[in-house]
Amino acid sequence: MKPAMAFGALAATIGILCDDVAMPRGADWYRDAVARSRAAQPGFGPVYNGPTPCAFWKHAPREKPVAVDNGVPALLVQSTGDTHTPYDGALGMHAKLHASRLLTVPGRVHTVYLNGYSPCARAAVNALPPDRRPARHGHHLRELNVSRTLDR
Repeated sequence: MKPAMAFGALAATIGILCDDVAMPRGADWYRDAVARSRAAQPGFGPVYNGPTPCAFWKHAPREKPVAVDNGVPALLVQSTGDTHTPYDGALGMHAKLHASRLLTVPGRVHTVYLNGYSPCARAAVNALPPDRRPARHGHHLRELNVSRTLDR
């Protein structure tokens, strides 16, 4: 990708994110978030928890956030150490999607399915349609020959 195209894609992403949800504006909030992130995310915690352009965005969000609270069947695949989409967020989404199944993959990785990090996750996603989804919520640790479940 050419530098000008990359900048355009980044600018578009920032515009979408900043117009989507209000972000904290105070320096103390970001200082505290960085400090909290250091133990679990020593490399990227300060990067992902520091201020973004959204902290200085002059516009209010254009719409209210979408309320998620339904029984739509879904398979959620999440790693425990993802710095882009923290595990707590997956637990929250799982609680709001009442018919969902949560497949947890241990590790510090983003895009578990797309990058091939976990053969177990890939197999679970590839097993869809919904009538073939995992029967229970769970930690599928095939690589370690261990299986634990996470029930509501």
